[in-house]
Amino acid sequence: MGTPWETIIKVYRQQLGDRSFGTVDEYQKDFLNFLRAKNYFDIADNSLDEVRRTLRSIVNGLLRDLMQENNDYASLSLDEIPKKASSDLADKIKSYIGLIKKNSKKLPDFEVFELSEFSSEYVKYFKDCLDGSPSKDKFVFSEDLIRLFVELYFELYTREQSFSSEYTGLVFTGFGDEEIFPQLLPIKVSFVMSNRLRYFVDEDASAVIGKGLDGAICPFAQVDVIDTILQGIDPQFEETINQNFEKAFKKYNLLLAGIVRNKDEDLAKQIEGIDIQSLMDSILETNDEYKRLKHIQPLMNAVETLSKEDLAEMAESLIYLTYLKRRITFAEESVGGPVDVAIISKGDGMVWIKRKHYFDPKLNTNFFKNYLR
Repeated sequence: MGTPWETIIKVYRQQLGDRSFGTVDEYQKDFLNFLRAKNYFDIADNSLDEVRRTLRSIVNGLLRDLMQENNDYASLSLDEIPKKASSDLADKIKSYIGLIKKNSKKLPDFEVFELSEFSSEYVKYFKDCLDGSPSKDKFVFSEDLIRLFVELYFELYTREQSFSSEYTGLVFTGFGDEEIFPQLLPIKVSFVMSNRLRYFVDEDASAVIGKGLDGAICPFAQVDVIDTILQGIDPQFEETINQNFEKAFKKYNLLLAGIVRNKDEDLAKQIEGIDIQSLMDSILETNDEYKRLKHIQPLMNAVETLSKEDLAEMAESLIYLTYLKRRITFAEESVGGPVDVAIISKGDGMVWIKRKHYFDPKLNTNFFKNYLR
């Protein structure tokens, strides 16, 4: 939305002052209320630009997929293609809308936000965007089709499902005044739409110590190296192995069916109809259990009893290994350079073990006097 997170967080720190809360969850909610209250984070032009950009991406993706999936358009005349394509596009959009409603929860700030309210505010921008589409000559953008696009956009961007890439992850961790065990509550925050903040609490990545959980390692952003250490296998390599297993099973079935087909057609059909997915599910379940017993659980048992110093060293090592792999394999280096390390404990609060600055601390003693007062 055009405002650096660093600025937002430091403004919030000033506003927070000496106030404290009983739980980490209350800190998180107070920060979200702060975001909602500060209207300069919701610049109208930025919001509309984001709507136009994401809508254009949705439209172009749908149209491209549709044209690739339907070879029968080649047999139609130039006058017939727009009508046929528009009908197919409407069916595709309706199907997507049904899947989204079925599989994704509403975002907190949009639970009472109605489609009619969204349509009245944005439908004109949808019309402008569709009129400027490079595929306009292949489709008839009727009022009904535009309304379907509005509904698709509305369902996508008022639910959790659309948080695939366009978001910032924020992690709230530490202790509230009333908590004796640490909590870790991450949220994903995207842009503002209709003066509502697009965010949700990432419960799958949360860690609440003291409620059946005695220790946790919670990686964020580039997690492949850390997951490799935790699980004993590179996640991408494991996925490739699983895909190859599935392909091999299917090929094996077809080979068997081909051998018996000349003698028994019914048996061949039964072999081809064997449920490969149930076999794959059984293999994946066995592999997951092995990873849990041999890799994940032993490491978690150690984490539960390590000293604060050892935990800090372990965390730094995991980050450094991620950076090292990125560097020696010429991959994207979004992890790198000096690693900041801090320990947060109930008794001592937050203590920096290692911290880099963009300035020379010796020349800026006033900064630390103001920061720590």
